[in-house]
Amino acid sequence: LMVLDISKNRFYGALPRELFGHPKIERETAPYLKPLVKFDISHNGFNYTIPLNGQSGFYDVELQTETVLKNLQYFDLGYNLFSGTIPNNIGNFASLQGLFLESNRLVGTIPKALYRGSGIGANPLPLVQLFLQNNQLSGTLPSGLANIENLKELYVDGNKLTGTISPNICN
Repeated sequence: LMVLDISKNRFYGALPRELFGHPKIERETAPYLKPLVKFDISHNGFNYTIPLNGQSGFYDVELQTETVLKNLQYFDLGYNLFSGTIPNNIGNFASLQGLFLESNRLVGTIPKALYRGSGIGANPLPLVQLFLQNNQLSGTLPSGLANIENLKELYVDGNKLTGTISPNICN
C-alpha cells in the first residue's frame, strides 16, 4: 500500500487503532504502512487528537519513534475536528513534503520539530507545503521556519499568532 486516501467522506469519531495497528500487540502490527507515501483523511469528521503519541502503528516500539512512516511524503488531516497540539513526532517523517493540518481545532504553538526534525542529528523536514491555517494556534511565527529550504507555500492565516515576522521567512 502506497496511498491511503479516504478523504471527502462522512467518517467521524476518533481514528480507530485498528487502522494503524497497535504497538502493544506486537512490534509491527501495521506493516502495510511502511511503503506509504500518501496518507489523506481530509474533509471528514475525525476528532480527538492526532494519533502520533506512541499509541499507534506509526510508532516503532524498538526505536521509540514514529519511524514506520519514514517514506511518507504527503500527510493530510485537514478539514476535520482534531484538537490538541501538533505532535512533535511529525518531525520524524524525514521525507515529508506536504503537511496539511488546516481547518481543525489545533491549539498551542508551531512545534520546533517541523523546522528542526526530531531525534539526534535531525535535519529540517523537506517540506514544500505547510498548511496550518484556520486553527487556534498561538505564540509567534517561528523564525526557524526559514530553515526549511524547499518551503514554497506557508499558510498560517486564521490563527491567534502574535509578535513580529522574521524577515528570514520571506527569503
